[in-house]
Amino acid sequence: MAVSGSLSTTANLVGAMLISQGVDYVRKLGQQDIRVYELTGRALANLMIAGEVPLSPTIYNSHVEASSAQGAPIAWNPPGPVPVTDTSVALALRAPHPHAAMLLIDFLLSKEGQAMYRELGYAPARNGMAPKDLPALQKLYLTNRPNYVQEFEDWVRLAKQTVLKGGTLRGN
Repeated sequence: MAVSGSLSTTANLVGAMLISQGVDYVRKLGQQDIRVYELTGRALANLMIAGEVPLSPTIYNSHVEASSAQGAPIAWNPPGPVPVTDTSVALALRAPHPHAAMLLIDFLLSKEGQAMYRELGYAPARNGMAPKDLPALQKLYLTNRPNYVQEFEDWVRLAKQTVLKGGTLRGN
């Protein structure tokens, strides 16, 4: 098994496992032969496609979707609850062109804008627009938790003690 050395990605994975499976599960996972690669999830997906890595819980469905659509031998099979990052758009308080920014926001949230988002392999925020072949998921919106910042710090410590404790491998 391989994981991305990205601390935030692995900490969120540990947080999702901690919430859904408990601390003993995370500690047992840390006893497995886990290879840590100082690469992004996208680069780790490329290693899977090349046959260099058999399994990684730190790649994203959008990477798999895009690669699979091009014929890559890769599939996404979530083992349990999936940590989900909310996507959002905001308007700066003193934006130099606030009306242009509002038009962009309207487009990003429109059916057309969300369809483009879906074509890139992401699950759109609009109801009824999720990709048809996306499996039913139990989603964990970690950043919406009331004590997320403190929990994240705890997850980072646990990730360092368990999953990331092994040596790191650098990407080419």
